[in-house]
Amino acid sequence: MAETPLPAHVRRALPALVGGRLAGNTGIRFVYPFLPAIARGLGVSQETAGVAMSIREMSGLVAPFAGGVIDRGRRRLGMLAGLALSALFLAVAGGAPGIVTFTVAVTAFGAAKIVYDTAMSTWIGHHVPWQRRGTVVGIGEVSWSLALLVGVPLLGLAIDAWGWRSAFWAVAGVHLVAAIAVLQGVVADDDGGGARAPRLRLLPGAVGIYAAMSLLSFAIALVFVAYGFWLEDDIGWDVATIGLASILLGVGELAGTGGAIWFADRIGKRRTVLIGCVGLVPTMALLGPSGARGLTAILVLGAVVTAFELAFVAGLPLITEIDPDARGAGVGTALALITVARSIGTFGGSFLYARLGMGWTGVAAAVGVALAGTIMLLAVREPRAR
Repeated sequence: MAETPLPAHVRRALPALVGGRLAGNTGIRFVYPFLPAIARGLGVSQETAGVAMSIREMSGLVAPFAGGVIDRGRRRLGMLAGLALSALFLAVAGGAPGIVTFTVAVTAFGAAKIVYDTAMSTWIGHHVPWQRRGTVVGIGEVSWSLALLVGVPLLGLAIDAWGWRSAFWAVAGVHLVAAIAVLQGVVADDDGGGARAPRLRLLPGAVGIYAAMSLLSFAIALVFVAYGFWLEDDIGWDVATIGLASILLGVGELAGTGGAIWFADRIGKRRTVLIGCVGLVPTMALLGPSGARGLTAILVLGAVVTAFELAFVAGLPLITEIDPDARGAGVGTALALITVARSIGTFGGSFLYARLGMGWTGVAAAVGVALAGTIMLLAVREPRAR
């Protein structure tokens, strides 16, 4: 069977769309491995810094509202607004005099990033055929891996040389460049200018998709909020070494995203999610025992992120079909639930690691993934091509 071709305007827009995602994902991702340095710079404990990140995750609650506005025909405008506001709030976070200002700024940045992500996902849902959507969504998610593979090591060197504030200012500048790229590369397809947005319907399988993707996000947040402290405290690595070790994690994530790009449209999105879950459960459970040796620990952590990316990226196209007639609201609701799950996981991971270490943190994450896989198996079916 011939492969469904991508429209020419989608191929032209992809570099700008991926660039915007890369900017936002770098802004989100670099904080976790360098949270100890940021906490020291702000004069707070690791638990207080973890709470700040948990509050930031709650910014995703704006997603349903953003999705409703985008469903009225505000897709490119939503992307531009999200990028511009992200640049502003990241700059404020870099100049924050204390933890309160910092928390407010990074939370506002998280909300602005959600606006961009919702608008981008809705744009893809409108313009990319279902038969190719796994590939296009996967290409966009390569930016998540690149943020860790390229952005985090570079920002680690910057933090080592000029302090933690320099990283926030650098990423703010990247967002402005990304906004220009979207303005020039993405066709202004906004339509429906003030029309009332359609109401979201809970079609069969929607609750299962929401629950499974939220549980996956909860599980990985348990691990990610703790791994910077784990590598520094238990294994004895410094900031620069952790940044460079992130290269291996980025390679693992890139492999997982590549697997989703290759398999999701060939064997099915749901089936690919299940394969990723099968790989996640044992690797998360092994995080604690692997901590005796640095190389083993980073290899197991790399296996975790590979399996997670395979599962999560393959599940993202399912979100875009929760309700094709209210795609923005469906995507926004999913992002809100995922963000709440990450917030709970971020708080829980900080608590578990501080009191019980990485071993029990990994076990809790494995249980979350097992529940996600069970729900995906029993309650979700692959949508038909539209």
